[in-house]
Amino acid sequence: MKKKIPTLETQLEQALKDVKAYKGGKMKFRTTVVAKDGTRITWKESGPEEKVRRERLNHFKEMRADLGLSQSEMAAALHVSTKTVQGWEIGNPIPEPLFILTELLHDLPAVRKRLLAA
Repeated sequence: MKKKIPTLETQLEQALKDVKAYKGGKMKFRTTVVAKDGTRITWKESGPEEKVRRERLNHFKEMRADLGLSQSEMAAALHVSTKTVQGWEIGNPIPEPLFILTELLHDLPAVRKRLLAA
């Protein structure tokens, strides 16, 4: 039996319901990853995992703001796409090496000079 694919309208309605539930504290932090074959994997985090991801997300945004960089400028410095940085700022996982590189970019002027000159 084939799985029925929801219409775009149905998906948008569900997304709006999810946003309202999330803002109202009724839904936990949720992440969806789309694999190369088009399958979607969704998981909801709660407890310490959610807290760590939120703290990292907020810290990333603060570091970018402190540096005075736009999303596209930050993406260029980290050698990733602007969409990748946008994704991180809405909750997609930030890979550990790139988060460390962001901290180095933020904290060390020599690293900042080298990455922003590239």
